[in-house]
Amino acid sequence: MKKIVVISIAALSAIVFSGCAQKPIVAFNPNNKSEALVSIRNGSGSPSWGANEKTSASNALQVAAEATLKEGKQYFYIIKPDEISNVKGSMMSSGKEYLEKCLSSSGVMLNVGGMGLHKCGVSNNTMAKLVIGMSDKRPENMMSYDANEVITELKAQGLYDDGKKEVERR
Repeated sequence: MKKIVVISIAALSAIVFSGCAQKPIVAFNPNNKSEALVSIRNGSGSPSWGANEKTSASNALQVAAEATLKEGKQYFYIIKPDEISNVKGSMMSSGKEYLEKCLSSSGVMLNVGGMGLHKCGVSNNTMAKLVIGMSDKRPENMMSYDANEVITELKAQGLYDDGKKEVERR
């Protein structure tokens, strides 16, 4: 048993530190091209991308804003996770509010033995995910984020990663 644990830890360490982790992914809903899953595996891309629950949550917001602008849209709203879903009534609509709630010292509720649970539901110890909807105009029936304002806020707080990163689009 001890031998299996040592081998497993060695194999996992080799994978994690070899740079073989996934790139940030933006996967579009084939039935609705205005919806996408933003997914960042912790440890992916450059060392700052997905380094822990907090940074992966801010990185997910950055990728959501950038994907929105790349698609020629101005606004995005969070569909999932439920904890911060604009569709389910979350009143958060700015990068500042998201960062205050999801990156504050109280943002991570529990992280014992690598089983992190993030207060906003965005991130655990292995992955950060947001399901977003994108729009040309600010939706009238729910709160939404202005993608340019989100990027401005991330830059103002020193959380914007302007390094060369590849985002896999699916």
